[in-house]
This record gives sequence, C-alpha cells and structure tokens, in this order.
Amino acid sequence: MTPLLLVCALLAADASPPETQRDEFTDPPAQLVPATPRDDPARARIMADALYAHGRLLMQRREFPAALRRLQRAWRYRPEAASILPKIVRLAFELRRPDEAARYALLAPDRSALSPSLLRQLAVQVSARQQWPAALALFEASLPSANPADADPPDEDLATLLVYVEIGRLALLTGDAAKSAAYFARVRDALDNPARLAKNDAVKQALLGQPERTYRLMAEGFYQARRDDDAEAMYRRAYPDTAGPAKPDVLDFYLARIADRRGQTDQALQHLERYFAAPSSDLGVEPYELLARLLGCADPDQAAASEPLRTRLEKLLETDARNPTLLRYLAELDRRAQRFESAEQRYEQLLVLEPAAEVYAALAELYSRRDQPEKLAELGGIAVAKGASWSELTALLEPVKKDAERSAAVVALVQQRQQAEPQALAAGALLAAAALAEGGSGADLADSLFAAGASRLEPPARAEYPLARGLQLLLGDQRQRAVPLFRQALADNLPDERKLACYFYLTRALALTKQPDEALQVATQAAAEFPDSPRLQAQPGWVHYYAQRYEAAEQAYRELLQRWEDQPDTIVRETLRDARLVLSNIGVQRKQLAEAEEWLEQVLDEFPQDPGALNDLGYLWADQGRQLAWALQMTRQAVESEPENLAYRDSYGWALFRLGRIPEAIQELERAVAGDDPDGVILDHLGDAYQQAKRTADAVAAWRRAVAAFAKEGEQDKERATQQKIERCEK
Repeated sequence: MTPLLLVCALLAADASPPETQRDEFTDPPAQLVPATPRDDPARARIMADALYAHGRLLMQRREFPAALRRLQRAWRYRPEAASILPKIVRLAFELRRPDEAARYALLAPDRSALSPSLLRQLAVQVSARQQWPAALALFEASLPSANPADADPPDEDLATLLVYVEIGRLALLTGDAAKSAAYFARVRDALDNPARLAKNDAVKQALLGQPERTYRLMAEGFYQARRDDDAEAMYRRAYPDTAGPAKPDVLDFYLARIADRRGQTDQALQHLERYFAAPSSDLGVEPYELLARLLGCADPDQAAASEPLRTRLEKLLETDARNPTLLRYLAELDRRAQRFESAEQRYEQLLVLEPAAEVYAALAELYSRRDQPEKLAELGGIAVAKGASWSELTALLEPVKKDAERSAAVVALVQQRQQAEPQALAAGALLAAAALAEGGSGADLADSLFAAGASRLEPPARAEYPLARGLQLLLGDQRQRAVPLFRQALADNLPDERKLACYFYLTRALALTKQPDEALQVATQAAAEFPDSPRLQAQPGWVHYYAQRYEAAEQAYRELLQRWEDQPDTIVRETLRDARLVLSNIGVQRKQLAEAEEWLEQVLDEFPQDPGALNDLGYLWADQGRQLAWALQMTRQAVESEPENLAYRDSYGWALFRLGRIPEAIQELERAVAGDDPDGVILDHLGDAYQQAKRTADAVAAWRRAVAAFAKEGEQDKERATQQKIERCEK
C-alpha cells in the first residue's frame, strides 16, 4: 500500500460512518385510520375486492382450485357483484366439478353470460340426480327465449327441440302442467309445420326414436293441463290403429279417461269395455279405479256400494284369471268390505302369481285378524324362501306387532316347533318370530331366535340378514346388540359394496358404545382395505373426534383433506365438506374460533347454501357480536331450509337477541325449546332474552331448566355459569 493510501485508510478508520440518506420508505408505515369508521358492509366490499384480485392472480399462475375458492368467497362477501358468478361456474366446470358449477349457476340472477351448451350439460348432471326443479331452471335458462308463449319463437334447431321435450317432462314432474303443455305444443307444432322441421327425417328420428313413448309423454302433459283435445290427438299418435292388435285397447283407456272428464259417461264406459276386451295389466289399477268412478262405486268401503263394481270385475276375472293387478284390486275390495275369507283366498293366489311386498303385508294382517298364528309363521317362511329381505320381513309383520297377544302366540308356536321338530322348521319362521319377539318378549329371546334362523340361510342372505338387523338396531339405539351382528356379517364374505357399508356401521356402533380403541382398530382396517373409499378414509378421524381426542382427530382430518382436496368426485367433495364441519367443531371446542370460522367459510365457498355451515357460522358471529346483519341472514336461511331444526331456530333467535330485537328473539327461542327434552344452551338463551325483557321470573325458570339439562349432560362449566345468573337475580 502506498503511503498516501495508508494515510487515507487510517483517517477513514477514525472517521464516523457516512450518514445514509433517509427517504419515505425508511420509517415504519403508519396505520391509516379512516375518517369515518367502516361498517360491516364496507369491510365486506374491501375484502371481496381483495379476494377477487387474488383469485385473478392465482388464475394467471394456473393455480385453479385455489383461484376458484377465492372467487367464490369474493362473491359471498359481495353477492351483488353478479358478474363473478359466470367465472365461478366456468372454472368449476373446467375443474370437472359439475355439481359445484350447477350450484352457482342456479344462484346467478342473469345466466345469459353462460353458454347454452354449458347450461344444458349442467342441467343433465342435475337431472341425473333427480333434482327436477334445478334441472328445469337450467334447461330454461339455456334457451334464447324462456317464454313458451311467444307468438314468434326463435328458430328452433334439433338441440332446442330436444330441450323443449326435456323441459316438458321436468315441468310435468314438478307439477307445472301448463308449462309442460306449452313446451310440448312447440314440439308438436315444429313436427307438424313443413316450413319448420317436420320434413326433416333426422330431426324426427332424434325426437321420435320411440314415438309411442314421446307422444304418450306429450299427451300426458296436455291431459294434466286439461287440454283434452290436444291430449286426445297425441294419444292417437302414440297408439295408432295400424300399430297392432294390442294397441287400440290401451288407446281406449286413455280415451275413456278423457271422456269421463268431459262428462261423457256412456262413451267412457264403451271405451273401457273395449280396453277390458283384451287381457292386460300394463296400466295398473287405474282402469279399475276409473270403472269404479263411472259405476258410482268410487268409495268401495261398503259392501253394498261396491257390489256392481265387484260383479263386473268378477266377470273380467273369468276371462283373465291370472291377471295379478285385477286379483289385487278385487282382494282389496273384499278386505275393505270385510269379506275377509274371500280376500284371504285372493291374496294367497297372488302369493303364487306375484309375491309383492303388499301381498305379504295384507296376508299378515288377515292372518292376524283371523287369529291364525300357524299361517303367520308359515308366511314368514315363504317370504324368506322367496328372497324377502330383513326389512321387508319386518315391514310385513308390522300389522301383527300392533297386537301383543297375537305376536306372543306366533312366537310361542315357533318355539314349540323348534323344540319338537327343529329340522322341519323354516328359517323364515324363526326370523319372523325374532322380529315379533323384539317388540314384546325381550331382547334375549329375539336374539336367540334370530341366530337360529340366520344360521339356516344360504349365502348371501346369511350375511345380509345380520347386516340389515344390525343397522335396524343401531338406528334404534340398540348399539351394543348391533356390534356382534356386524361382525358376523363381515365374517360371511360380504361383497365389497356391502362390506364397505358394514365396516362403516361397525365403526359407528363401537364408537357410540364407548369403545373408541376397538372402533379405531376397525376404522383403520377398513381404510387400509378400501383405500379408494373417501368415507372409510374419514372414519379414523371421526372416531378420534367422537372420543374427544381432538388433536388426533384434527391431524387425521387434515391429512384427509391434503390427500383428496383436488379430487372432483361428488362423494369426495361431500366427504371433505363433512370433514371441514368437524374441524370447525374441533376449533370451537379448543377455543380456536378463527380457525373454526375459516373451516366454515371453506364449506360455504363450495356449498354456499349448506344449512349446517350457514347456521354454525351465523351462530359464531352472533355469539361474538360480529357481522350481526350477516349472522341474522344466514341463520334465517338455515331455518327456512329446515324449519323443524331446533338448533337452527336457536341460532336465529340468538342473532335476533344480539341485534336487540327481543320480542322476536323470545318468539323464536320459545319455539326452539318446545320439544320434550330441550337443549340446555337454548334454555339459557331463552332465560337471557326473558331477562332483557324484564321478565325475571320467566328468566329464572328457564335458567333452572338449563341448569338441570347441563347437569344431565355433565357440562359443569355451563351449569355453574347459569347457576350464577340465577343467584344474581335472586339477590
């Protein structure tokens, strides 16, 4: 180093470091305080804007599931921003989550931003789940004009006409006959008008691949709308005279129905005569009911009143002796007119021809009424031998169980035969006696008879019967007795679908009987055996949750969410919704309310009208005095969806209370405690509302009931807190 540089270095070492120039970014940012405090709606708008911006950013990064959730929450925080909804619908559909897309499409006040093709695909998905009103709304939204009465409808291509047919069908299913007929008229007019599509063979083939079925559907729409001339014309197309000898008789029935409504009784009877000329049971009992009405025997309970009808039907039976529908109708006439012997004979004929569930039930009632325990036991044997399930067997015995004496007679008879000639006794007789003993003779006898009967069954019934009875006991709060039945069913090589259900029920039964370790063992085994079943994968977490092992439950549910979050399957999405609801409850139990709220927000992102999540989040907000307007709206929506749910009504009442609307709150809370065993929390809330209304005596009475309810449930903290309220009032 040169001397000059050395001197400079020494001088620099002694000098103070140069002062850095300050700028506006050096100081910590000051918190901005709005001149006017923001209210809840203003905060929601700001949150919605931020969420929407984040969602757009995530879309640019191609993080589509996360983007979808942001857009959904942005709309929920600002529902007036309807322009977000089409983006949500399209993104959910692209992620192969059509149910989710349909939910949001139905929320859109204006669906014109969605393509007709997308709306129709969503409608098909919803219709496949038998959600008729939703499917109808989506199909109608896909049309360029949703008004079927337009004088000058738009050009109709093949796809549009097919949509008309589907709308007509769905309107018929939802009870809107006028709309159904209006859309069917469009289809008919298009087919009849050469200037439109009537001469296009491809269109006709697509619309009328099964002409009888299509025309009959259209005819029914016209008939239900009381457009009888249009209905008659369509029925004649459905059943043309040239279609064969079996068709005119069916046409005659429909013509008889129309003639009856026109008041043309003689003409209606003539048409019915032609219908009855050819043996047929295709149309069920409706032709016989029409005949009863035309003959003035519409109320056949009295023997004298039904005699003309019975005479006419007896003649028909002479030429059509093996018609099960006619036999059943006559048997019912006999039973209602108290001709029990004749009714019994007819039902026994039906037992050979067509052993339907109602035939067994009618015979069981008749045998019980006529005090024939041996025939009841035999009937059980026949039913099981012909493949009746356990639920069908117990259903047909319901009339017998209402009479304790006759039930006991059947059980005693079967026991006697079991001791005298056990090998000759049918399995069904033992099972029937078990079902009857359940109601009167005690659980031990019922279990013993059932075990004896089930052991004689062949697979797969030998496993199905214990599974079905176990479920029946589980639902009837006989959980401990259900456990060995589920284990027995699993040991008998159930098919996978049934085995999956049995694992689920066994896990629940063990957990509900305070056997969490055994329940966890079964749940873990089931999850390992069925790795692709989301419901079984969720069971270990549920067992921990029910046993109040909240840390283990949270970990299990988080792992479930991490593994399945991107799966679009409907069952997966529903399972994850349930997981989030449980995680929210865990957050409440652990006093982690922010986490509890976030889980509920996530449920509502995907299921914006889920009543449970609406209620829970609304209650949490109301209980903390936050977002009270939203809390009221959400809890009211939950009550409207399930008016009989007392917990939802309590939440709604509590939100009213927090808003200071005390008379309304009292009204709702009183309705919520109207049951036989009201919840302690609801009673506590009612006491608070009474106190606020200066009804001190009523408040103390409600709190005393709450204390008793808390003591019964072992909730000591709540019991003490409510007791302190009573003591403060009594000072």
